[in-house]
Amino acid sequence: MRALDIGVSSGVTTLEWIDAMEACGLSCAMTAADLVVHGRLTRAPLFGDVLTDGRGRFLQFAGTLGVRMRPYRQGVFRAATAALDLLARQTSGGGERGREVQLVTPRLTERSNCEVVEHDALEDRAEWRGCFDVARAANLLNRVYFSDDQIRRALELLQSYLAPGGLLVLCRTDIETRVNHASILRSQPSGAFEVVERLGDGSEIEALALS
Repeated sequence: MRALDIGVSSGVTTLEWIDAMEACGLSCAMTAADLVVHGRLTRAPLFGDVLTDGRGRFLQFAGTLGVRMRPYRQGVFRAATAALDLLARQTSGGGERGREVQLVTPRLTERSNCEVVEHDALEDRAEWRGCFDVARAANLLNRVYFSDDQIRRALELLQSYLAPGGLLVLCRTDIETRVNHASILRSQPSGAFEVVERLGDGSEIEALALS
């Protein structure tokens, strides 16, 4: 089973996915991708800890009063994200200062059947086209982070990475209830997707994948 996991963050759920497939008797070759797999951690005086990528862009903020925040490119937190991004660049010296940290758990990077790569979900990766039996985007492609046009772009790329009849899993965890909602889609020869299965209410971006 050739699998692609996009937006893996720490990689913990990717590791669980590999273990689940192997428990079912499936041999798995996993590609785990995220925008950044190595970051830099710096301390902003009077504010808290700031995690940035190699160019000093804001990834996560942990404030002195327990306030935590990640980048939000859409919605009401967009202005706060811009302010924290400026703070991050100044604090980290454009990614030159701070301590380098590995963002993906070593339990995943040490697995011989898993390759961990840096990848932007909105950028094409020609060498991946037609390579994967299943791809998953969990807690990544949603309207908090991306516009509808950006989501459509990411979905088109994910479909191009699938082998004929390959599956795309779109899922998101409700922050308040901790309930998972997902849609499993099969790629058709026509270039369209069909719904194979739903978990909970299904993916909130299912309609974008089917349009």
